[in-house]
Amino acid sequence: MSVISGTVLIHARALIQENNHEQAVSDIMSYQSSQDQKDTAQFDKLGAQWWDQNGPMGPLHHFTPIRLQFILDMIGRYDIADHISNKAQSESQPLSGLRILDIGCGGGLLAEPLARLGARITAIDASAPAIEAAKSHAINQGVEIDYRCCLSEELADEIEGQDGAKFDVVYSSEVIEHVASRALFLDAIRRLVTNEGLVVITTINRTLASLATVKIGAEYITGHIPKGTHQFEKFVTPTELQDDCLSAGILLDHFTGFVPSVRGGFRTSSYMGVNYAAAGLMFWRQIWQMVEDNTFISEIFSFFFSGRAINGLLLCFTIVNLSRFISEFITNIGEICFHLFMNITQSCHRRAHHSGLVFWT
Repeated sequence: MSVISGTVLIHARALIQENNHEQAVSDIMSYQSSQDQKDTAQFDKLGAQWWDQNGPMGPLHHFTPIRLQFILDMIGRYDIADHISNKAQSESQPLSGLRILDIGCGGGLLAEPLARLGARITAIDASAPAIEAAKSHAINQGVEIDYRCCLSEELADEIEGQDGAKFDVVYSSEVIEHVASRALFLDAIRRLVTNEGLVVITTINRTLASLATVKIGAEYITGHIPKGTHQFEKFVTPTELQDDCLSAGILLDHFTGFVPSVRGGFRTSSYMGVNYAAAGLMFWRQIWQMVEDNTFISEIFSFFFSGRAINGLLLCFTIVNLSRFISEFITNIGEICFHLFMNITQSCHRRAHHSGLVFWT
C-alpha cells in the first residue's frame, strides 16, 4: 500500500485554492509511491533498537562492514572522486568533497562511517522512528549528517532544477526488496544522481536458497530477523535488477555476492544466490567511459557471450543468416531471370535470322 506524499498534498491544496477541485482529486487518486506502508510500519516498530547489536538489528550490524567496503571499492573503481572539483581528500578523510545520498538509511549504520570519512551525507528513510534514532545517535557521536524523513521521489521533486543539488553517489542497501514500485524507486534514483555519479544497490536474490535461509530460516527458525520483515515475492534477481535499472537509465555492470565468512561477518563471493550487490553509472556515462578506456568492444562481446544474452546472440545469428539467405535468394532469382531473358533473346534472334529478318546484329 502506498501513502500520499507531502509534495502531492501541497500541490492539491494549491489546486483547491484555485477552485480546481476535479484536478486536485484526480492528482491524489492517480498518485503512486514507491513506499510500501506495511513494510514501513514493520520498521517503525524497531525504532530505538537500530543501534543495539544484540537486538533484532544485530544481523544487519554484522552485515555492515562488507557493505561499507563494497561502496568504498566502487567509489574507487569508477574514479568518482576524480570528477569532484576543489577536492580536499586526505588519508583520514578520503571522501571529502563527495556528496552521498543514503536511501533507506534506517538508523544510520552506513551513513555514519561514510560521514566520518569526510563525505557530505544526506540520509533519508520513510520511517520516522528510524530517522529519530539515527539523528540521536549521530548527535551523541558528534557526526554531522543531514537526516530527513521522506521518500526518494519526494527528495527528487524537491531538488529538481537546483544547480549542484544532485549527488555524486547514491546507494540503497537492503531497501529495494521492500518498495512498492521498483520502477518509481529507480526513476527517483536516476533523478537524484549526477550524470557522472555512481549508483550502488545491495539486496536479496529470489531463489530457493534465499527462501530457505532468509525468509524461513532467519525469520521463523532462528529468529535472527523479526517475522514479517521480508516478502519473498519482492526479492529481486540480478537480471531483473539490471533490466529495471537499464529502463531507468542506469547501467549496472558490476555484480558480486556476499556470503558468510568462517571468521565471522561476510565476504565477497561469485555466488549471488542469497545476498548480492550491484554498481554502475548513468547509462551514457558508462558507455562513454568504456569508449575512453578502450573497452567498449570487449564489453559488447562480453555481454553477447554471457549466459544471460545467449538468446539474443542466437537471435542475431538467425537474423544474419536470414538476411544472407534473402540476399542470396534475390541474387539467384536475378541471375535466373537474366539467363532466361538472354535465352529468350538469343532464341528470338536465331528465329529471325533463319526467317531472313534481322532486327539487330
